[in-house]
Amino acid sequence: MAPDTHIIDPDADTIITLKGASNVFAPWDEIELGLSQKDKESGPFEITSPESSPSEISEANSVARRRSELTIESEELEDQGIQYHVSSRHLKLASPWFRRALSEGKWSESGRKTEDGLFHVTATDWDAEAFLMLLNIIHSRHKQVPRILTLEMLAKIAVLIDYYECGETVELYTSMWIDHVTTSVTMPKIYYMKEFFQRATVVAITSSDEALRTLGLPIPSCVSAELDLKRCQAIESVIAQLHDLLEGYRNKDYTCPLSANESFQCGAFLLGVLTKEMDAKGLLSPRPELPFAKLSLHDLHETIRTIKSPSWASKINNSGSYHVQYMQHKCNLNSPVTWISNNAMVGIHGLDLACAKKGNFI
Repeated sequence: MAPDTHIIDPDADTIITLKGASNVFAPWDEIELGLSQKDKESGPFEITSPESSPSEISEANSVARRRSELTIESEELEDQGIQYHVSSRHLKLASPWFRRALSEGKWSESGRKTEDGLFHVTATDWDAEAFLMLLNIIHSRHKQVPRILTLEMLAKIAVLIDYYECGETVELYTSMWIDHVTTSVTMPKIYYMKEFFQRATVVAITSSDEALRTLGLPIPSCVSAELDLKRCQAIESVIAQLHDLLEGYRNKDYTCPLSANESFQCGAFLLGVLTKEMDAKGLLSPRPELPFAKLSLHDLHETIRTIKSPSWASKINNSGSYHVQYMQHKCNLNSPVTWISNNAMVGIHGLDLACAKKGNFI
């Protein structure tokens, strides 16, 4: 069977063959890519069991053979790939990558095959729909290009743009697509993109509970490293301030800000409550340490907000009364703990887009 073919240029002098086209994009883990570990160990065609009857075994073997034949046929079809008939002139004008690949004598793709006199280029693993969109844009087939994309498809296109170095060629489309997947704002596009990048990186810093996974996307290592550094610094700052607060209450020189005469009682009460709460929430001992696995700044913020602060009362010294009177002491954990948590969240600043492009965050 002939491979799927897209005639983008009727007078094509180049054939691009996409092999291993995949809809799987930026998988989070191995489970998303295929069989479970149990399936891998047992194999896809394990069919017998001690309880199986001869008829069941025969039927199962028949099914297995059909599945095997389908798998082999599928693999043969996949090996042929998807062909795109295109123009080398358009490719070289739009993309430095193709310009290098199709230049005489440099790459294996740079020479025309003697059989058909055409250039042949092989691509692998791209999403077939996204790749077709990019080639349609490069060849000015604008009616074939959708005006609205999903966020995932936009990301797939972005990976292709980065790989083939053709950002300028598709800039008008990317600008239009981004407008549809983000909230409209009344500011120039360049300033909006900076703001969008900063906000996105703030979310990454505060919400990640591990080092940022790039998921195979072309995210510079300096960006992912800077995000994780900011995440770890923020979490460490919060935990350090909680322990400093604890040490302050433990200190024999602690002075109650409301009543110096009640410093011992005040410090003892707050020390006990904070110790119990930090211990219950896994923040006391062992103290959380780098790289703070399974802990995000946002989760830490929410955990701290649930720290209890029971009230207590001090005895009023009133010699003129036969009744003992008490007055609620106003010192509690709410104010200092909330300040630590909120200050950490509002103190997070996203990365600067210009610095990210340069790889310099100093």
